[in-house]
Amino acid sequence: MSEGNKDQRHLPDIHFAVFEAVTDPFQPCDLRVHAFGVAIRRPLGKAGSPYAGQILDKIGRTTGWTYGKVTGTCVDVNQAGSDITLLGQDIVAAGSGGGDSGSPVFYWHGGNEVTLYGLLWGGSSDLFVFSNMYNIEKELGNLGVR
Repeated sequence: MSEGNKDQRHLPDIHFAVFEAVTDPFQPCDLRVHAFGVAIRRPLGKAGSPYAGQILDKIGRTTGWTYGKVTGTCVDVNQAGSDITLLGQDIVAAGSGGGDSGSPVFYWHGGNEVTLYGLLWGGSSDLFVFSNMYNIEKELGNLGVR
């Protein structure tokens, strides 16, 4: 399996996915994942951190569904054009573009089953950077996936 665009795997066309924060006064904050087409209909759960070499996917508004190998874990990344450094980020060798920020990063089990790994926030035509669920929940508290 080579890195690239999911269309090469002959899957339905996916244009974008949406995260929706669901607030219920009787439940902890919930994170609902939606994709238009296939993929994120049945999240199996969430994972804390990826491992180097693992294949992860993302569905971005601009670049659609891309996937690649994790090439960096727990990396401190400087945000371009600022003096901000984000600690403990993860990097995947798959393209992204402007407008893809906030995209779900996940492991695809096949069919409609995925495990959520985090949220994309930056990248380029050949890589993307994301915050993993462990770090997100460390900042925001537990987020359920349904």
